[in-house]
Amino acid sequence: NKNIKIHLANSAGMLINKDFHFHMVRVGLSMYGYSPLEQTDKHISLKPALFLKVKVAFIRIIDQGVSVSYGGKFVSSRKTKLAVLSIGYADGVPRNLSGKIKVIFKNKLYPQVGSITMDQMMVDITGSSEIKVGSTIVLLGSDGDKTISPLEWARKSHTIPWEILCSFKNRLPRVQVD
Repeated sequence: NKNIKIHLANSAGMLINKDFHFHMVRVGLSMYGYSPLEQTDKHISLKPALFLKVKVAFIRIIDQGVSVSYGGKFVSSRKTKLAVLSIGYADGVPRNLSGKIKVIFKNKLYPQVGSITMDQMMVDITGSSEIKVGSTIVLLGSDGDKTISPLEWARKSHTIPWEILCSFKNRLPRVQVD
């Protein structure tokens, strides 16, 4: 039947060889600007197209020895300045990344501390005088020469990047930038 369309290639198949293209391809991870191929001899020029950004909701200074967030797994070892970000696991940030990720502000990395909660996460911004309530923080994407990718989150949470990218909920506004 001439009306049947054949498609075999996902992002990896699309990038490996045009012989896999047939009538259509199913672009997935490469649409976000990430290669699904861990090892390849081909030069693939992809640019990350997804950014996950959040504004600082409030800032708090805590003393040494204060536990932060549920479970008290993080205890401040010094006087600590914390930024509270209004994003959490209900928005698609995996809870098992608690204490394992960093965020970017003006080309500098800051560690996330304590448990990621349903609606919030805390970041240690000690030493920064530039971060204020309302400042925009990058969770995924690039700022200057610093980049945090969904592939990094996937490795740290023992999953695949597709699960990370598909987990962002409707609570997050989408902004298309040309």
